[in-house]
Amino acid sequence: WHFERSIQCRARLWPNHSKEDLRFENTPEIAIRSFDVGDLARLFTYDINPSEDNVFKIKQEAKAKNQLHFVRAFHHKTYSYVAFNNDAKTGHKESQPNSVLARICLDTAGQKPNGPESRKLTESYIQLPLQCGRDGDIYNRLLSVYPADVRAEAFLFGVFSKGDRRTALCAFKFADVEEEIRRGRRSCSNSPTGDVQVLDSVIQGSGAARGVGGVMHLQPEQLDCGAAHLQHPLALRRPLRALPLFQYNGLSSVAVDDVLNHTALFLGTSNGRLRKVTLTPNMTSASQRTLKLPASEPVHHIMPLDPNDVLMLRVKVAQCEQWTSCGDCLGAADAHCGWCTLENRCSMQKECAQGVLARAWIAMGEGPHQCPSMTLTPPEISITADIKDVGILINGTVPDLVGFRVECEYGPGLWTAATLAADASYVGYHGARAPRHRSPPPAHRLTS
Repeated sequence: WHFERSIQCRARLWPNHSKEDLRFENTPEIAIRSFDVGDLARLFTYDINPSEDNVFKIKQEAKAKNQLHFVRAFHHKTYSYVAFNNDAKTGHKESQPNSVLARICLDTAGQKPNGPESRKLTESYIQLPLQCGRDGDIYNRLLSVYPADVRAEAFLFGVFSKGDRRTALCAFKFADVEEEIRRGRRSCSNSPTGDVQVLDSVIQGSGAARGVGGVMHLQPEQLDCGAAHLQHPLALRRPLRALPLFQYNGLSSVAVDDVLNHTALFLGTSNGRLRKVTLTPNMTSASQRTLKLPASEPVHHIMPLDPNDVLMLRVKVAQCEQWTSCGDCLGAADAHCGWCTLENRCSMQKECAQGVLARAWIAMGEGPHQCPSMTLTPPEISITADIKDVGILINGTVPDLVGFRVECEYGPGLWTAATLAADASYVGYHGARAPRHRSPPPAHRLTS
């Protein structure tokens, strides 16, 4: 993957698994570097001068209290986010969250052709704790995050763990993240409280903001991204809280997919399985499936990538063929599966040959009541009656049959041609009925 900017966060710098912390003053915990593969001479080089504006270094005496473990970096809107844990706190208070989400603003106004620049870390850097769980039962360590939109609202999904190896999935609204950051900067500028503090553990910055006299009124842009005269990396102390959506043992990663306006979660596990959860609009589970991966190894916390090899593991995320009726197919509430009407089978939309036709593939959201059904006229036929014309009314969701050759099939070699009525939902046929000793109900066969 090609990113114009890469945010690097140092994780567990103990060479050869030594217990001694060998990090030095010149080792940055976070660094923003050029990642322009089109200009190899500038690959991984600092792009802002002086380089102090581009790195985040913790003071030597504060390193023991700041052992940062990187989880993931990603872009959202005009911001870069870094998710990490401060493992120095692990084991002290399990009721306190160790997970941190940091944000850095991108300079979209002076954007270069190869992408937006990151602003100075000292201007826009701000971090806040993430808390998954309620008081007394907190999953305090972040394992994996994934940003995704759910019905036009942006969320950050995160897998968290606790000391007893239990895990949970929480979801945070990006709107809440943005509001907490604005509230924190406003509080720091107007009436400093204990809810926000200057990161005095880092080398960068022009000193604490406590020396500022009077009240500072910040513009909306400054509430989001700071300003040149506010060179203070900030840390919010009050965590952003969310209750677990799901609690399982052994979760290791999360990814999210939008399927025909339905949200599908993929939860990787430490024993090499993929739990697929289809969400309802109120963020509860509509259905759950478990997929076993071929390797049976822990699923990496950044799920789309294989960390051991430069390979992608392609996994089929739906087994639609296990449902043989339309009612079972749509009732399973699997967002990837629907009923392929003309082929009379449950499938993914791309696997339905006529799926591009309107109403030829019935999605989960339409519900089992849209499954095709037939009403015969007359409803009963006497074995002695000489009836050559039978009307069939097709109910439910079916494609426009105009242009198709419609046939009624009784068995191998026994079929009659059918004609469409004007509204194309009524099918009639004229011809000899099936022999009396072989009179199963007719099945419809459509060919283009």
